[in-house]
Amino acid sequence: MIQGCSVRLLTVHTDERGRLFEILRRDDPEFQQFGQVYVTTARPGIVKGWHQHHIQTDHFCLIEGRARFALYDDRPESPTRGQLDEVECDSGQPRLIVIPPLVYHGFKNIGNCDVICMNCPTEPYNRAHPAGSSDNLEEAAADPRHRHERIDIADDDAVDGLFMQGFDLIVHFAAETHVDRSLENAGAFVRTNVRGTENMLKSAGRRRLSPKPAVIIISTDEVYGPTPHGIRFGTDAPLTPTSPYAASKAVADRLALAYARAYDLDLAIVRSVNVYGPRQYPEKVIPLFISRALAGEPLPLYGDGLQSRSWLYVDDFVDGIMRIADDPAHRREQIVWHLGSTDETRNLELAQSICRLCNADPALITSVPDRPGHDRRYALDFTRTETVFGWRPRTTMDTGMETTVRWMKSNLEWCRRRTTWTPAFLRGD
Repeated sequence: MIQGCSVRLLTVHTDERGRLFEILRRDDPEFQQFGQVYVTTARPGIVKGWHQHHIQTDHFCLIEGRARFALYDDRPESPTRGQLDEVECDSGQPRLIVIPPLVYHGFKNIGNCDVICMNCPTEPYNRAHPAGSSDNLEEAAADPRHRHERIDIADDDAVDGLFMQGFDLIVHFAAETHVDRSLENAGAFVRTNVRGTENMLKSAGRRRLSPKPAVIIISTDEVYGPTPHGIRFGTDAPLTPTSPYAASKAVADRLALAYARAYDLDLAIVRSVNVYGPRQYPEKVIPLFISRALAGEPLPLYGDGLQSRSWLYVDDFVDGIMRIADDPAHRREQIVWHLGSTDETRNLELAQSICRLCNADPALITSVPDRPGHDRRYALDFTRTETVFGWRPRTTMDTGMETTVRWMKSNLEWCRRRTTWTPAFLRGD
């Protein structure tokens, strides 16, 4: 068994009340550590919850049905790192499965009826997105000015409580961003991008802070919808989003404008083209293509690959935000600002470039069916930002891509640990 994991039988009492599982009692030394109790269900054949936690320990018990649990040890210093365990559970002989942090886990319903599973985690459920990682904050951790507060942006009370501390400036990045995911689960995007932004704005605007904090909303070029060839959208272009992701960001931008007017907020909305560089979450197209090219795996290219995007290196993106944040006098000249790029590339050309940089066979580029409503082009006019703040991208696409590939080659383990994956036996392959 993976170190730190355990499976033990539970006490079952049968009387006029039916079956009662004694999972934890007040006199159990484990009782005090739990943050919540919740129940999850799964239909026959369904795989649930393949994930890991950074800080919480899970305690699962199958209440009804049959399921196969999978545990994979991903802890760097663990003596059982890389070990994969399977545990079959039947509610007729209930067991408690304890799973520590950084151990991937999930279960598959292998019975003929719905599964009911209860979990008692040591921390309340937290919606921190897998794309975010505390590892990215290591350089700032030693700075006395830095403090990491991990909350759910859609939790009204949590956000309001955070704002009681008072702030000078809020730069609001929190968002679900992957278009493909938004097509499958738009509700998560509405929850984070709309409700989460509304919570932040409400707390910033209605709390009696003196003075009220300035707010910078990080938005996207996709709110404008597809850009015709030969032009670049200015900040006065109409918002015509064509995906659930883009629509949720457009709604968030509109909410910000409304709250700024109602509560006299010092607001800026920064809309950017596609950003890339080291440490980007591996499901995004550039790190995805690089990791697959380095591994000799197919690069899945949507449709004909002729969709065109502008690309901005992460250091230039941060520089643009900092210039806007640090110059309130010029920032207040208008509300919407663009961070754009003249590095415009078709997806097919991007894939071919990555194959060259990774010394991979271009034959790995594999056409797959296009996603619904895939916009052909986005492009932003950032002339005003350049004129007012003296900002323009300094990193060429060639240099930025070389740096990104070099970083990924040196950090393959970092990328692997953040790539969502499911064992074949859980998928039913």
